[in-house]
Amino acid sequence: MAMLLDRLRSVPRALAVVFGRTAYRVLALVLLVITLPAYLMILPASFTGGAIGLVTLPFLSVRLVLFAAAMSILLSLIVPTAIYAIRHGGRLRASSATGGVLTAVLTPLLCCSPAIPIMISAIAAVIPAAGQFGLPLQAFIATHESLLYSLAIGLLGLGLYGNARRVLGCSTPVGTK
Repeated sequence: MAMLLDRLRSVPRALAVVFGRTAYRVLALVLLVITLPAYLMILPASFTGGAIGLVTLPFLSVRLVLFAAAMSILLSLIVPTAIYAIRHGGRLRASSATGGVLTAVLTPLLCCSPAIPIMISAIAAVIPAAGQFGLPLQAFIATHESLLYSLAIGLLGLGLYGNARRVLGCSTPVGTK
């Protein structure tokens, strides 16, 4: 338990290192200002037949606002920590951050957009039995949105933790770049 708590403490330490520089604070703020309204317009798309934009705002619920805020905040922390790690010699490889970002962006778009039926149709053209999976897959995504959003937040959290470890392992001293 103590080891887990010590590992979790690496995130605030890394954020203090990264956000000790004004440029990274500004980047995080700009990302938050862009991603929060985007998520607030994307997440309720399942209630509007896939339409994204101001038309979705009346369908916002407290649950969706909390999911949007969590995803926006985590994404706004992940990007500056990744950039800091890259610029200061930290090893950055394909991580859960990439999966988290993709999941966070794709999940709300898949439930009601024509993307899944188009992909399934293309596959069904080659393998006819695959055509039966399009609507059930969309229904599963729409039915389990909260679970999928929670998984996306979890992946974003893992990505932030991974970036924090890389920030703390940077070889270049903080003030040199």
